[in-house]
Amino acid sequence: YDVILLSDECSGYGNDADGWSKGLSSVHLVEGRGDQPGQGVQDLETRLRRHVHERLRDEMRRLMAVYKPDVVQVEFMELAGLVALRQGDARWCLDLHDVYLDGGADDALQRKLLSRYDVLCACSDEDVAQLADPRAVLVRNGATDRLAGARPSRGANVLFMGPFRYAPNREGIEAFLREAWPRLRERVPGATLTIL
Repeated sequence: YDVILLSDECSGYGNDADGWSKGLSSVHLVEGRGDQPGQGVQDLETRLRRHVHERLRDEMRRLMAVYKPDVVQVEFMELAGLVALRQGDARWCLDLHDVYLDGGADDALQRKLLSRYDVLCACSDEDVAQLADPRAVLVRNGATDRLAGARPSRGANVLFMGPFRYAPNREGIEAFLREAWPRLRERVPGATLTIL
């Protein structure tokens, strides 16, 4: 397969793409979403609009004209609006790392976008069931569920890893530091926390 990668997070990649781009036919990185440090969580409609920005749409159109792909795979619900660029015979697949359908006000907008895809991928049985759609397929995230065999840790070191350009990661560690960490330190005085 010839795999062409288009990403809208140019600043998130290092200068040397050789290490991670082996096997890809071509890599195209753009920027333009305009995220700001410290920006709060936005509603889904705003995220959909910001993620599918003009520079990304222009590069997507160009790549589809040049490569004439057989399959267009879109990652994340926030980029689902790219389907508006659909043309020709290419099949479109939306890979949902999280399914946001919850019976709320955003469901109608999501279902409208989802209806334009040929295939919907989800990472868990629960997410496939939530989609309740015959086009939904399960592509497990690859993590091994080891919960049943877990034993209490003897160590006191906690590692948090997650990019802070994604506001829920920053908000999550701030909440952890406020609510859980003080209680944890009371129970385990020597505990350490490393934020990567």
